[in-house]
Amino acid sequence: MNLSRTRTLFAARTLSALFVAVVGIASVETALIAQPNVLTAHYGNTRQGYNGQESVLVSSSVASTIHPAGFSPLLVDRVGPSSTLNAVFAQPLWVGSVSVSSSFPNCYPSCNMVLVATIGGGLYAFNAGDTTSSGGTNAGKVIWSRNQTPTSGGAADQTDYFWVDDCGASGGLAGSGWGTTLGLPFAGIVATPVIDYNSGSPIAYVTSLCQTSDAQNDQSWYIHKIDLTTGYDLVTSSSQRLISGNVPGSLGADNVTTGSPCPTGQECIPFTAWEVLQRPALLETSATDGTPLIYFGFGFGSAQEIGNPYHGWIFGYDTSLNQKFIFATTAKGTSDGTGSNTDKPSCSPTCSCGSTSCTTSGTGCIVSGYGNPANFCGHAAGVWMSGEGAAALVDSNGVSHALFGVGNGSFQQYESDGATLLSPIQNWSESILDFTLSSSAYDSTPSQYFTPNGGVPVQEAHGVD
Repeated sequence: MNLSRTRTLFAARTLSALFVAVVGIASVETALIAQPNVLTAHYGNTRQGYNGQESVLVSSSVASTIHPAGFSPLLVDRVGPSSTLNAVFAQPLWVGSVSVSSSFPNCYPSCNMVLVATIGGGLYAFNAGDTTSSGGTNAGKVIWSRNQTPTSGGAADQTDYFWVDDCGASGGLAGSGWGTTLGLPFAGIVATPVIDYNSGSPIAYVTSLCQTSDAQNDQSWYIHKIDLTTGYDLVTSSSQRLISGNVPGSLGADNVTTGSPCPTGQECIPFTAWEVLQRPALLETSATDGTPLIYFGFGFGSAQEIGNPYHGWIFGYDTSLNQKFIFATTAKGTSDGTGSNTDKPSCSPTCSCGSTSCTTSGTGCIVSGYGNPANFCGHAAGVWMSGEGAAALVDSNGVSHALFGVGNGSFQQYESDGATLLSPIQNWSESILDFTLSSSAYDSTPSQYFTPNGGVPVQEAHGVD
């Protein structure tokens, strides 16, 4: 995780939320309607960041059409420390011609919408330009917002902050631990949501974090399905929204256990919410004539990644928020019989390093570049991607491919003899992983992968995304 880049982009991304939003204020109505929807990060699932249909935000008109004052309501929303603005890390999204009821007069009967999510756990829908004959008089106004608490009269699953609905009135926004380890004052919604506008009303899928106490193990991640015509949750069961699960693991891997919640007699690794941050943008993709899945990943949530346990995680959900699969990037420890993971950092005690420099350490060996504990087996390999979402494409056979980038950690292709191929591979650092989705089936493990440097780290663990 590259914290320096994260901090550098903090202010830029906060301003970008307003910058994108204000384009709708002074642009002519016909141009607004013609703009393509921006339903996911970087304009589409290819993540190219290119809008080939842009007609408003062009060099000849930018200087004369930007009026930042129009979206001031966001600037006065403060959560947590009174001196801290409710900042924006997620990319704002744009939806055209959204029809709402008369209960939402700042958009009724229809308008273009900008959706903004904040790290304070709030969600805001702004009028980005009326599509009716009202002359755009409501442009820049809030259509609806999720920024209430029980003491301010918020309605559950309708107008409350997400952390209120998920962790209850006695819960709170995850703050104390994150403020000292991640460099954030708090963490609520960090990743860019994804919007489904394939039929009917537009729906946003959003992940959020909350806590029931200041203890790290009392933090939880949730996924929401939001009707953008109202801002209301379409899945009101908090237990169904809770992101949880476990994967098979082996001794030596971080957090491996043989007790609950593992199946009887098996070792497993439970998903541990406080260790990770849901930073990459969410992805929705489907095969030709298939049912879509919502994909999202987790990377490390602390600056102290060398000494703290964690894994990268990838989840797949259907559009009704039923979990379809859970995947951990580093599930295989060194399994030396004691559970220790400190003697064999290279995953290969025979030192079969080829031309790579090796030195022995204890009962194992250290491949050059793996001397840092952050590269031990069964540890790390976060799905961080500097906030970018997994890319997706559909091949000529109608099969969808969701492509995730995995960060620093261990990659283990062979057994300890250095010759026997592992099947399956369970340590997947510094790789591109492909999860396929056909009209009748989906992958819960990578169908194929690409590891640019043959499993040897490009550099030490620090700052590798």
